[in-house]
Amino acid sequence: MKINVGIVGYGNLGKAVEQTLLNEKNINLVCIFSQRKNVVSAFGTPVVLRNKIKNYKGKIDLLVLCSGSQNQMLVDAPELAKNFDIINTFDTHSLIAEQFVKIDKIARRNNHMAIISCGWDPGIMSIMRAYFFAIQKQYSTTLWGPGTSLGHSDAVRKIDGVKDAISITLPLKTSANLHKRVVFVVCEKQNKKQIKNQVLNMPNYFAGQNVKVYFVSQRRFDKIKHFSHAGQVVCDTPADHLKFECKMQSNPMFTAKIVVGFVGVFTPLKNKYGNGAFVPLDFSPTDLTGMTRIDAIKKFC
Repeated sequence: MKINVGIVGYGNLGKAVEQTLLNEKNINLVCIFSQRKNVVSAFGTPVVLRNKIKNYKGKIDLLVLCSGSQNQMLVDAPELAKNFDIINTFDTHSLIAEQFVKIDKIARRNNHMAIISCGWDPGIMSIMRAYFFAIQKQYSTTLWGPGTSLGHSDAVRKIDGVKDAISITLPLKTSANLHKRVVFVVCEKQNKKQIKNQVLNMPNYFAGQNVKVYFVSQRRFDKIKHFSHAGQVVCDTPADHLKFECKMQSNPMFTAKIVVGFVGVFTPLKNKYGNGAFVPLDFSPTDLTGMTRIDAIKKFC
C-alpha cells in the first residue's frame, strides 16, 4: 500500500523533497502546507495553508517537516507529533538531544513515531562518527564545506531587513576553530550594522565563530549563490586513518534523497520499532535497504 505523505514548509528543501517524492511509486504526496499565501507548486501538488493541517489528521500517514531549524522547526516538531507521524531534518547539533527527549515524550503519549535529524549531517555522518568510535575508541573530527549551509542561510534570511542571504562554510584544517563562515547578504542600506551584529551574535549558528559578513547587490548575489556542499568525518590514530567524505552538487536535493529514503521504509520501521522519537543512529543498515535480512546479506556482505 502507498504511504500518504504531506510536506510542511516550501522553501529550498521542501521543493527538493516534493520533486524526489513524486518519483517514488509507493508514496502518495497528498499536499504541501505553507504559511505563505498564494504559493503554487511547479509540479501541481496542492498547497494548503499551514493552519489547516489538523483537518488532514487520518488522511496523511506521515509529515515531512522542511521548515527552518532555528525557530520554526522547534515549534513544528513537538506540535505536529501530537497528531501525526513525522520526519524532520533538524540540524542544530547542540539542541538535538534536548529536542529528542521532548519529542519522544509527546510521540509516545500520542502513539506516533518521530524520526528527527534525518539528513547528511546530522544523519549519515552521525552514523559514521559512531562507527569510527566503535573501531578506534576515540571521537572523530567533522569538517564541513566548502559549501552552502541550508540552516545557517535560512537563519540569516529570517533577520528583519534581509532580502536574501547565503552562508558558505569553509574548512580550515590548520585552525583551532576548524571552520570559517562567509555570509553574503542582500539588504536595505540602513540596516547593515544591525544585521551584521545579529549575524555575529546569533547563538547556535555564528556566535563565537570565525565569521565574515559581506553585503552585496542582488546582481552580485545571484552570481555567488549556489547549493553545493561537502563534509568529512575523520578519525586519526598513530596507526590508522579513517575518513568518510560526501560531496553534493545540491545540498537540498541530497538531503531530500536521504529523507525520502526513510519515508520509503517508514511503515516497516514503525512496525519494528514502535512509537516515540528516533534518530538515524537507532536503525540498522538492513532496515534502511527495504530488503529482507538474507537479501541484504547477499547484496552487501
